Amino acid sequence: MTKNRIEEDSLGPRQIPREALWGVHTARALENFPITGVPLASFPELVRVRCINRRDVRDIVAPS
Repeated sequence: MTKNRIEEDSLGPRQIPREALWGVHTARALENFPITGVPLASFPELVRVRCINRRDVRDIVAPS
């Protein structure tokens, strides 16, 4: 099993770690905007809560 998945945006394909809860846009933002120098991985609870929030909004906007 590969450890990465391929996601695409208007700039092309990008490898994302399979277990990552974020996608290609976040990966590009992390590369292009190193604001604090502290990696996002230092705040796993923040990432988890943000993913939960995005999931909840998705379910409200487009329920399955």
